Order: sequence, then structure tokens, then C-alpha cells
Amino acid sequence: LVTTRPDLVREAGRLFRADFDRKPYAPGNAHVVISPLNARSVLARLVAGARRQLLIYDDRLTDGAMIRLLRERAKAGVDVRVIGSMDKKPGRLRVRKLPGWKLHVRAIVQDRRRAFVGSQSLRRLELDGRREIGLIVEEASVVDQISRVFAWDWARAGSGKRKPAAFPRATSQRR
Repeated sequence: LVTTRPDLVREAGRLFRADFDRKPYAPGNAHVVISPLNARSVLARLVAGARRQLLIYDDRLTDGAMIRLLRERAKAGVDVRVIGSMDKKPGRLRVRKLPGWKLHVRAIVQDRRRAFVGSQSLRRLELDGRREIGLIVEEASVVDQISRVFAWDWARAGSGKRKPAAFPRATSQRR
């Protein structure tokens, strides 16, 4: 994810300077997701706010509280799809592995209106224990691109094919 938004760049700079200097840091921008400071609460609000669909890239979803929240959304009729894996039985959650790829991206798309992209998995260690960073994105073109790539990956994951087909409307920046 690339941004030229001065407020986001400034906030990332503040975080890196504070970490480098080993000084306290408090998040100053609601779009910046920082573990262990605000990641759990920001991502829980993102998930809880879904009304129609959640598209999730997560290589190993294991956090019990997040899984319960995802199951609650699914029970309420939200289409919850996960590309990656879970330690627990998925229940109403639809989970597929992406064959032939080591999944590194962490992303959540909420109702095709906003998205999270970052380094936090929905696991306790990455939410509560170590420094991870991500962004909440609301720019329609970015959310749409992530959603289209997810749909393409979801179809491929369901097919079981290891080799990727060409992505529609060729793009070299898929991951």
C-alpha cells in the first residue's frame, strides 16, 4: 500500500521516531492501526460494523475473541470469507487456502466500503504483543481493487489450481 497523504506519512514518521528513540507513542490518527496500542479495538470495530460482507486475507486466524466476532457477524447474515487458515472449525465462516502461495498480506474489506491493509493477523500475539502497523483505507478505487483481487483469489482457491491464471485487467501489483 502506498500513500502520499501527508497526515498518514507524518503519523508513520512519529511512530518510527518514537520506536527508534524508545519513547512512548500514542496513536494520533484513526486510520493508522498500531499493535499493541489500538489494533484490537480498531479491527474489532471494522469487523463489527460489517452489514453485508467481510473479505479477509489472514494466513492463520487464531484469536478467540476475533473468531467469536466473525461468527456473530456470519450468524447475523454477513458473508464472511477468509483466504488463509484457522485453527478452529470455521462454522459459518467460509475459509479457503490459496494453493501454491505463501500468504503474506493481511487485509480485511468491509462491505466494499473500507479496507484494512497491514501486518496484523487476527492472532493474539500480532494484536496485543508485538509492534505491527496497518492502515484503514476508504478510497473507493483502492477498496475496489482489493475486492477484485480477493474475488479472483477466492475463485482460484476454490478451484484448487496451483498456477495463477492471468488477472483480469492486467496488474503487476497484486500482492
